[in-house]
Parts: sequence; C-alpha cells; structure tokens
Amino acid sequence: MKSLIINLCLLSVLFWCTHCFSHRTKTDPTPSGDTLVGVPIPEHPDFVLDTTRTSDTDSLLGASQRFGTQQIFELSELTHMDGQYSQQPDFSGKSTTLGFTFVAPHPDTMSRRPFILILHEGALLFGDRGLELEKAKLLAQKGFAVATIDYRLGFAGGSQQDACGSNSQEVAKAIYRATQDTFTALHFFLSQSEQFGLDSAQVFLAGSSAGAIVIASLAYMTERDFSSLFPGISSVLGPLDALQAHRQFKLRGLLTTTGFALPVSNQFRATNARPTLFFQKEKDDILPNILGPLFGCNHYFNCIGSDSLSKKLAEHGIATQLNIETGQGHLLAFPNQYIVDQYAAFIRRLWNKDYRQRIYKDYDLMMDQPY
Repeated sequence: MKSLIINLCLLSVLFWCTHCFSHRTKTDPTPSGDTLVGVPIPEHPDFVLDTTRTSDTDSLLGASQRFGTQQIFELSELTHMDGQYSQQPDFSGKSTTLGFTFVAPHPDTMSRRPFILILHEGALLFGDRGLELEKAKLLAQKGFAVATIDYRLGFAGGSQQDACGSNSQEVAKAIYRATQDTFTALHFFLSQSEQFGLDSAQVFLAGSSAGAIVIASLAYMTERDFSSLFPGISSVLGPLDALQAHRQFKLRGLLTTTGFALPVSNQFRATNARPTLFFQKEKDDILPNILGPLFGCNHYFNCIGSDSLSKKLAEHGIATQLNIETGQGHLLAFPNQYIVDQYAAFIRRLWNKDYRQRIYKDYDLMMDQPY
C-alpha cells in the first residue's frame, strides 16, 4: 500500500508537470475544470452532475484529434501502473485482494481524459484483469485513460469445468459481489481523478462476457431487482454501492463484447437507459441473444440478451450498436484492434450527438436507423 501511495504521488507530480512538455496533441482542446456535484439516487444507479458542463465537454472531445481509429500515442508514451483498490471476502469468506492496472498517455497535455474501466470474462469463476490488458493499451494509445480490474470470483457449486453446478441464488450473489467491486473501483479512481488525470463527466464501462453481465447489472439493476433473485441480498452482502451518496461521476455508456445478459428481474426504465455497444455471436450458446437462462443452464434465471436490450434502447432513442458475428458458439473472432476502433467510434458518436441505432453483421453495416 505504501508503494501505491508513493506511485500515486509521483503520478500527480508528473501530471502537473505536463505543461512543461509539448506533444503532437498540444492543439487538442482541454475541458475546463468545473466543480462536480454528486446527487444521491435512492432507486437506481443513475449519475447526475452539471449537464451544461457535460455538453460543452462533449463538443470539445468530439472535435479532438484523439479518440478515433488512429493510435496517436506509441506504447513507449504510455504510463503503466499496477495496484490494489480493495480487499474483500469472497463467496467462501476468504479475504481477496482486488487489483488494478492503469494505462494512460504520459506525458499528456490533456489533464482530464475520458475514463474507460474494463472488466474481464470468465463466467464469474475464473480470469483476471490481464485478459483485457491488450484492449486497455490500444485504447490508451488513442488518448483514453483506461483501467482493468480484478473482481471477486466464484460461487458455491460452480467451477470452471461446470458453471451449471450451482443455483440461481448463488449466481445472483456472485453478480452482486462483482457489481459491488466495480462500484468500489469507480469510487477509488474518481476520488483521485486529478492524480489519475480523469474526467468524471466522461466515464465508460467495458466488459467481456461475465464482465458484460456485471457492467449491465451496475447500469440497469437496483438492490430491489437483485432481491427478486435472492430475497434480502443487501442484508447479507451489504449495499450494492456503499458510497452511493457520494457519487460524483457520470456513466456515459457501456461497451460490451462476447455476449451480454441482463436478468429479467430488472425493471427497465428510460431513466437508467445508457447508450450501449454490443458484440455477440449470432448463435451464442452461453449468453442469450434474445431471452434465455444464464450460461445456458436451464435451472438458472432467465436473462435478456443484446438483441432484446438494443431494441428496448432504440424505443427510447438511446444510441446502440449491435455487432453480430455469424456462426455458433460464444467466443468471437473479431480482433481486439477492430473492437477498440468500434468502441472509440461509438463514443465519438455520443459526443457528436449522433444517436442512431446501428446493426453490423460481421463487418458489414446492415441497419443505420436515425431516431
């Protein structure tokens, strides 16, 4: 922990010194530093702050030379930091250290960068943050500040060899714990936004497979929704977001790959709808495209998939992009470079107020529907 504090202090000093350096992005507009306003939300994880400031920031970012399909920073121009953001008991009560890897341009003339937090795959049973490190570096080369995190894994009866060996309540608790960890990570980074060089008004969550389930749960589910899967879950595991009253960030959108799943217990609301990008196999046998049991386990709760949610979002004029890969199975063949290029293009669409609903099949645009 001492070494992490020292590293953060050094990073803070280095960010303040960026005014002494010149860089190819020197002409990029840098958003002004307004005060953020955190508003407690009792029913769902909505994030509220000065929308005028957000609008101004959007126009500046949308006009920037950064954040596009080009990798404008070399790998040698990125800072790379590993650390710990929390320590929590896992499903068996064993204390688990939760780590992070932070990657961003350095030195950088932009003192507050859009922030992308990435969660890895692994059926809530295996994997670690290293699985998403390549995407993190590619996004940082575009100018984003990016972090990948570990979150608590495991649930009673489940294993890497048999994800169906448990029951719905244990799986619900696993998703709940991982969602708690993601909230904790967001607060960790954004409470130190100046040191990390983050724009709290420009926060995006990305996730692959199980990671996509977790970020969907954070954006769209409440403690009440989870209680329909496990009655009294917050009494057993604590609040979904222990620092809800101190939120000072705005979740702008979700970036998901290798499938998507949101428990049907969720009560979809226009107020918690978020622009969402999807990548999924046409005939996914693990996570549903439309509606089906989680992980394809018939005794687990049903979830809606990417096709269903994209249609719900479109009904409310929320920007979506559904990328379908032909074939059967769960894993995708899209290269990471293509995926992060689509992430960046989707984010720029939001900044430029382009809220169309798009569908790609393999690499071909099949639908481009204005709202």
